[in-house]
Amino acid sequence: MEAFFKAFASILALFYDITGNYAVAIIMLTLVVMLIVTPLTLKGTRSMMVMQQLQPEMRKIQTRYKDDRQKLNEELLKFYKENKINPMGGCLPLLVQMPVFLVLYQVLQGLTRRANSLGGDVGWASGQFNLGSLTTAPTFERVFDPKWIQPSTKMYQDLSTSYQMKAFGLDLSESASQAMKQGIGHALPFLALIAIVAVTGFIQQRQMQGRNPNAQVNAQQQMIMKVMPFFLPVISFGLPSGLVLYFAVSNLYR
Repeated sequence: MEAFFKAFASILALFYDITGNYAVAIIMLTLVVMLIVTPLTLKGTRSMMVMQQLQPEMRKIQTRYKDDRQKLNEELLKFYKENKINPMGGCLPLLVQMPVFLVLYQVLQGLTRRANSLGGDVGWASGQFNLGSLTTAPTFERVFDPKWIQPSTKMYQDLSTSYQMKAFGLDLSESASQAMKQGIGHALPFLALIAIVAVTGFIQQRQMQGRNPNAQVNAQQQMIMKVMPFFLPVISFGLPSGLVLYFAVSNLYR
């Protein structure tokens, strides 16, 4: 997995070298990812639409063999094969996105890990002991100790001398839940980003339903369509805003 982390981080560092902006670099990386997975996303979307259109026929099969589970499964598999459809095809866009999300999460966590301040704390304590007054050590914001990228990159050099991943006034290493501790005013930009994820997710859901409003939706697809617009905003509250930016751009792209 480290190879994927390093690859994503290297591409992100390259875009940062070009733009000098963390947010723009994440947006560019997101667009590259979206372009790569577009064929799979389109295939999944088409599969979902076909499944919706064929739901009436599938209902008839389910009614006809409702008392014979084995025969029902056989007939459904035959039906899927004849119509060249994948019953899980509608989940393909989500399944494709999950590995990317996990890799990008690890990349951002690695890039914004904090430098070890143990040596500094020990030195401070030693000095206080020699002065005969050992008190509570002061707390300082620790600079980043970036992982996954080369020290020669501009991103590494900038992060290693900073304790914030700042872009457009937003610390992309900070989550909305962390920002809330500093007051609602400080957290507003973070909450606005989550709101964009929520609104664009809801619009996507409505668009998918609008393509074939009279079609019946199977249980799995129905659950995904109902849950996802709420799931991403909820988990975004505790995620670094750089990752929330990825969600927002992904939704806007689709």
